[in-house]
Amino acid sequence: MKVLEGVALHFLKREIAPKLQESRIQKVIFCSARHETWLELYAPWGRGFLVISCHPETSLVFLTPHRDAQVPRGEHTQWTQLLHKYLVGGKIVALEQEKWDRILRVEIRNPSLWQEENELYLFLELTGRNANCILVKKDPHLTILGTYRKITPEKNRFRTVLPGHPYTPPPQKEKVDPLAVMEGRVDLPLPSETEESRQWVIDHIDGMGPFLGEIITQGILTSRANPALILSRLFRPLCQASPSVVVFSSSPYEPPQGIFWQNDLYFPETYFQSFSSWNEAVRTFYQRWWEYKERETQEKTKRRRIQEELDFIDKEIQEAKNLLQDGETLEETRMKGELLKLASGLEILEENEKGIRVKNPFTGSETFIPLNPALSRTQNMQHYFRLYRKGLNRNHKLREKLAELEKRRAKILQEAENLQETLPSEPVVSPSPFRRFKTEQGSEIWVGKSQKSNHRLLQNASRDDYWLHVRDLPGAHVILKLSPQSNREEEIEKAAQLAGYFSAGKSDAKVEIIVTQVKYLRSIPRTMGKVTFRNEKTMLVKPAWPRGVSVQEYEAK
Repeated sequence: MKVLEGVALHFLKREIAPKLQESRIQKVIFCSARHETWLELYAPWGRGFLVISCHPETSLVFLTPHRDAQVPRGEHTQWTQLLHKYLVGGKIVALEQEKWDRILRVEIRNPSLWQEENELYLFLELTGRNANCILVKKDPHLTILGTYRKITPEKNRFRTVLPGHPYTPPPQKEKVDPLAVMEGRVDLPLPSETEESRQWVIDHIDGMGPFLGEIITQGILTSRANPALILSRLFRPLCQASPSVVVFSSSPYEPPQGIFWQNDLYFPETYFQSFSSWNEAVRTFYQRWWEYKERETQEKTKRRRIQEELDFIDKEIQEAKNLLQDGETLEETRMKGELLKLASGLEILEENEKGIRVKNPFTGSETFIPLNPALSRTQNMQHYFRLYRKGLNRNHKLREKLAELEKRRAKILQEAENLQETLPSEPVVSPSPFRRFKTEQGSEIWVGKSQKSNHRLLQNASRDDYWLHVRDLPGAHVILKLSPQSNREEEIEKAAQLAGYFSAGKSDAKVEIIVTQVKYLRSIPRTMGKVTFRNEKTMLVKPAWPRGVSVQEYEAK
């Protein structure tokens, strides 16, 4: 989830709400470029900031102990003046969520204001492209004092968000509490085959968005299990004291794609970092997302500058080529001067006010020489020789300019190539060299991420562990470390399913998996993660996420 859906926001709120209580708002900082509002807090736990982002792509809220150095200086706007007037000096009383929706309500009491105005609500509507932040007076009508984005009746026919109007939340549908479904207090029927399953989940269960809706739909359609069972498997880890929350990305060099938690129903098979705190995960996601965006902006600026320089140089090259005189034209100009020099000894075939036609003794053909009637023949001769010399000098200078322009063009093209090859610094990478999973019977399954990761995987495996790999297709190396009390055949089956899941045959109905023990492997010299094997067996399995397999973080020693 890039934008936190209602369920995830619920657990983030539950984590940061106790820290916000009795926090005094000392200062308001606003950054329009990022759509950020920073509230500087003084609390019993120390000094910190509550960051509220209304950016369309990353509408989030989190606590941070210090201000990000990359955030520009605060701006003085009508919005900051309003928040400074009503919030500075006030204390946060409570943080609540509107049911399971993506709306948080911050209750603030400011004793420095008039009594009828000292109790306020700050509504944080973290709804993606429609994200907003609204300051409301705590009165029977919930009168709006100010808003970050003004919503007029022309923009939205359901509600108006303007100062002086009563606050009304976005329209909501009647949905079922997900915890009530998980605990079995409410029974939901399975969606029919004709229904759009993901939309059915979103429409019937509160706090669900496209991301969670897709995961639950896959679980329901795959197992045909009751939604209560699927929700239980998905949400059980969140009921732990310190759930493992991860920030994941498609590759080390891409921006973080979202935030999720470790569970045995679904887990992103991409690069990730694990945290024991929702707040830390959200803060890290947000900071890295902006780091990537700033690098991307810098690269776009460099590319634009390079393209502008290339366009300018190409234009200059074209203009220089257009001014170049070809050698035949220059030679013809020189020849006319030479013929005028010998005109007294030449046979003049024709003479008029425009010029003379003579027989060229050098070529034997007839040549017409245009003449300026205001000049003598000697002066016309000198004029042709001057034109010839000027043409030679111009061509020489233009060729020097062309050579310099081509040199500059090659240098810029090399700079563009270097920019293309340059990878962003500090990529988003997983803290572990390979993925680690655990089965219900206590066995461990390790899955490689790359050639280097596969190499590390084999280095850390024991001789009696089992090695698995998809046959004749690219895929990850898989190591199965059996626990003493486990069922060997069942555990090998689960490891084989994971080997198929993390391979190029993931979408196939069935794949062949090679199984042997690590002691029968031999590394190929001067290669990374490549092996030969013997005493192998072959299994035919369906690539899938096995039941009862959970993700764990691991750092190889």
